[in-house]
Parts: sequence; structure tokens; C-alpha cells
Amino acid sequence: MDTDRIKGAGRDLYGRGEEAVGSLTGDNETRSRGMLDQAAGQVQNTYGRAKDTARDMTDQAMEMGERYYDQGTRAIRDSVQSQPIGSLLIAAAAGFALAWMIQGRNDH
Repeated sequence: MDTDRIKGAGRDLYGRGEEAVGSLTGDNETRSRGMLDQAAGQVQNTYGRAKDTARDMTDQAMEMGERYYDQGTRAIRDSVQSQPIGSLLIAAAAGFALAWMIQGRNDH
């Protein structure tokens, strides 16, 4: 839980108490300050929740990325192990094509 959520909830609670005291004593300034503290606390709490949500979504995206990376490397490894000659030919062709493209740039 983000600290802004805790601080915001505390400020909201303090503002509620301040508003209640202002209402009981008839002090409109204290009551208004309480209402302002409540609003500020709610905004801060909402900001903290947004940060928590963003953090959770980032964590989930990282986990999914790691899972897809693992699946991809496993699939490539299995393919290379099951067809080593074909994999070697594909790697050689890719290397040849890359060298040909680089050589073509150097001629100009």
C-alpha cells in the first residue's frame, strides 16, 4: 500500500473530526478547514491508489514478458535440438545475408 493512501486516509479522518468540532461549536472557519482537509485527503488517497494500480500493472506486465521470453527461448532451443542441421543452415544463411547487406553499404 502506497504511503499517500495512508496519509490521505488520515487527513480525511482528521478533516471529518475537524468539521464535526466546527459544527458543534458553530465555528464555520474550523468546519470549512475540516471540509478542505477531507477533500485534500481524498485526493491524496486517490493518488496513492493510482500509484498502487500502476505499480501492480507494471509488475503484471513484467511477469507476462518474462513468461513469454521463457516460452520463446524454450521453443527455439527445442527446435534447434530437434533439427540441428536445419538450424545451422538457417544461421549460416542469416549470417551470409547480413554480411552481404553490410558489404553493400560499404561499397557506396
